[in-house]
Amino acid sequence: MVFLVCMILLSMDFWVVKNVTGRLLVGLRWRNEINEDGENVWLYDSVPDRNIIESFESNIFWGGLFGAPLLWVIFGLYDLISLSFQWLVIPALAIGLSSSNVYGYYKSRSDHYAKLGNQKEAHVVSNFTQSMSTRLATNVGKAMISNAFSTADGDTDSGRGMVDL
Repeated sequence: MVFLVCMILLSMDFWVVKNVTGRLLVGLRWRNEINEDGENVWLYDSVPDRNIIESFESNIFWGGLFGAPLLWVIFGLYDLISLSFQWLVIPALAIGLSSSNVYGYYKSRSDHYAKLGNQKEAHVVSNFTQSMSTRLATNVGKAMISNAFSTADGDTDSGRGMVDL
């Protein structure tokens, strides 16, 4: 039952982010259609006037969009470490759905700036996403290493119920 509820909620999250949230918060939308030849065609829509987009809402959207797959990767790693392979299906599906949203919106934003002829802004987007993912990965890595060293220093009675090996 837990598996089914998670799958339904992940599907709803994918649909809402793809079709509603991106259009309202950042003025972007993407879709994948199959043409008459059987080829996949990615189509991108954007609001021509980006002045109506509030930066605070935009930052929340992009942070959540990039944070979701990273959070699911952490859950997947936890399932691997704890040898809970039967639950690994949920993070795998979540990573697939959220990563497709990341890719779609990244390409949509790049396409928007390319339509405007503003290649400099398109490179700023690319640099921003690259620096954001690098910074987030660095912080997660530092947190994992510091947590490993804090438990290895003999901090066995920290209330977490973990045992040092």
